[in-house]
Amino acid sequence: MERLEVFKMIEGATLRTVTFDEGYLLLELDSGGITLGILPVVQINDDYYLPESEGYRHRLFSQIGKSVSGIFAQGEQTTVICFDDDSSLIVTRDESGEPIEALALEKPGEPIVVW
Repeated sequence: MERLEVFKMIEGATLRTVTFDEGYLLLELDSGGITLGILPVVQINDDYYLPESEGYRHRLFSQIGKSVSGIFAQGEQTTVICFDDDSSLIVTRDESGEPIEALALEKPGEPIVVW
C-alpha cells in the first residue's frame, strides 16, 4: 500500500462520530471531517464486515475513539483508512467508471481534498 501524503494532516486524529446522511457517511475527527460517498468495509483483525452484513453498524461505530494512523492507496480503486489498533475502513470505488467522490476531507483552514 502507498501512503497518501495529501491526507497526512489527519494522522493522529481521533474519530469522534459516525453519521449516516442521505447516501453519505460522515466521519467527524477531532481535527476535521471525512465524507465517504461509498460505505466502507470494516476490517477488524482478520474479519471483514460488508455494509449488508449483520452487525455492520455496530462494528463501524466501534471505531469511534480510535486514532487514524494513516490513509493508504491500494491499487487505483481502493483507499484504506487505518487506525492505531490495526483495524481499518476500506473504501473501494465502483469500477463502472462513474465519477463518484469516494472520499472528501475537510479540515478548517485547509483546502478540501477529494478522491
